[in-house]
Amino acid sequence: GISSKGSSLENQKSTIAIVALGYWSQAATNGALRVIVPIYFAATGMSISKIAFLFFLFKFAEIFAPMGIGVMLNRWGYKKTFITGLAIHSFISLFYMVPGILFIYIERFVRGLLYMADISAVYVKHFSAKKDQRFLINMILGLKEASKGIGMIGGGLLIAYFTIENVLS
Repeated sequence: GISSKGSSLENQKSTIAIVALGYWSQAATNGALRVIVPIYFAATGMSISKIAFLFFLFKFAEIFAPMGIGVMLNRWGYKKTFITGLAIHSFISLFYMVPGILFIYIERFVRGLLYMADISAVYVKHFSAKKDQRFLINMILGLKEASKGIGMIGGGLLIAYFTIENVLS
């Protein structure tokens, strides 16, 4: 009846809100990394070409992301794929704690494979009414850019107030 329809609609709204918050938190993290990573590695004496290669790996991996995400969605479903993507995204941040550049290269490539925009857009398409899909996807993707900007500001503030010497000692 009507109550199950209303309950289903509320459930869809909360699901989309959770997906959006997860996606925006991931975007804020990536924004901060775009500021912190090059400055940190330049301060450690890494060459500009190696720093640029970190960003190349991220974008190169995004080429393959839709294929991998599609396979994951087909095999695991939407919820498990999204949660797994967020969990891996969080876990690979620990790679910055491991000495050496190899783990950082792996982290950048894996983070590119976890193209959360694709996962989020597919999730919204599946769990929202057809008439709301365009608005919701544009809202989520648009606010992602704002989240990334907030992350960049946050990364800049971290660098300004927590110098590398203070953080590492």
